[in-house]
Amino acid sequence: MSKILPILGFLGTVSLVWGVAHFYVGWRLIRPLGLGGVQQAWLWFLVAALWLLGPLSMALGRLAWSGPGKDVLAWLSFLYMGFFSLLLAVSLGRDLVGGVLWAAGKVLEWLRGSPAVVTPERRLFFMNAVNAGVLGVAAGLTGWGLYEARRTPRVVRVTVPVENLPEGLEGYRIVQLSDVHVGPTIRAGWLNRLVDAVNALKPDALALTGDFVDGHVEELAPHVAPFARLESRDGKFFVTGNHEYYWGAEAWCSHFESLGFQVLHNDSHVIEREGAKLMVAGVPDVSGGRVIPGHDADARKALEGAGACDARVLLVHQPKILRGVLEAGTDLQLSGHTHGGQFFPWSLLVGFAHKYAVGLHRLGSSPSGRGWIYVSRGTGYWGPPNRGGSSSEITEITLVRA
Repeated sequence: MSKILPILGFLGTVSLVWGVAHFYVGWRLIRPLGLGGVQQAWLWFLVAALWLLGPLSMALGRLAWSGPGKDVLAWLSFLYMGFFSLLLAVSLGRDLVGGVLWAAGKVLEWLRGSPAVVTPERRLFFMNAVNAGVLGVAAGLTGWGLYEARRTPRVVRVTVPVENLPEGLEGYRIVQLSDVHVGPTIRAGWLNRLVDAVNALKPDALALTGDFVDGHVEELAPHVAPFARLESRDGKFFVTGNHEYYWGAEAWCSHFESLGFQVLHNDSHVIEREGAKLMVAGVPDVSGGRVIPGHDADARKALEGAGACDARVLLVHQPKILRGVLEAGTDLQLSGHTHGGQFFPWSLLVGFAHKYAVGLHRLGSSPSGRGWIYVSRGTGYWGPPNRGGSSSEITEITLVRA
């Protein structure tokens, strides 16, 4: 019961906020229509049903049932979730601009010394026309985002300069995948296209930086099976994200090992190439220790476990600089988690929530003079199938001598 109450409290708070947002948008759209009481009641009933669609589908998604009905419900709820969040953002933008124009109009009236005359009929016509435009913009952005989400992710090529990089590691290529979120709307068919695109790059190493599943092993095992086809010369490495801990992280770690991945759990693997040594280290997600004892992230232990190496790469799901990273002297940290905001307009705000929100950043001076972090926008998506304004990516990292 002590574990259930916080979850119920969180879901209740989110549902309340979601309901207030629906009331605001419904009031702005329905009121100018000038409909009769019965017609208005039916529209408000529709608003209430749409409000309940998201929480209901999430609750049912936790139950052990399957079939086309579950998949259809998931698609409807997540498509609507994305559409409504855009509708809310556009509605707020409309009201902000409208408030500025209203204030400017009042100033002009004061300067002229006479009020503007606008008939109620004209006012309602204008409001309904603007509302139609708001709905059209939200629908258009939803369609664009759906196309971006469902296509095969583009390859983003990133060059990382490493000081004193040996010749044997010059041009070494690591392909990073992150935040795929195999689950209600991402299945084996989409994943097969992703695997084909990655294998075409012929990477030296593969790094999977967490949040790869949204479901239990017994449900999603057939849909993550294409990951077994991923190929790389020097190994496939996996670290957990926060979503793995929602669905049984220990079972998923074992399953990824069965697919040919080395799960890095506060440890590392050394790759030797022409006499040069590259360390690939990894830690569990920073939330892991709160869920499973022994799953605390220990970057110092991970980086120092293999001794001296010519270059060090650390896999951390969330783009946080963990204690001991700079002191140990990592050359590159690969992270994800942020999705780059996933879609507009949240893609414009993600930088306020994360210091390192997307792309390549210098970490600053460490005792060894090293330190970069690359934050992937994510390879899939979570929830709404929408990547408009923050395209998904397959990241090809190339190490070069600084």
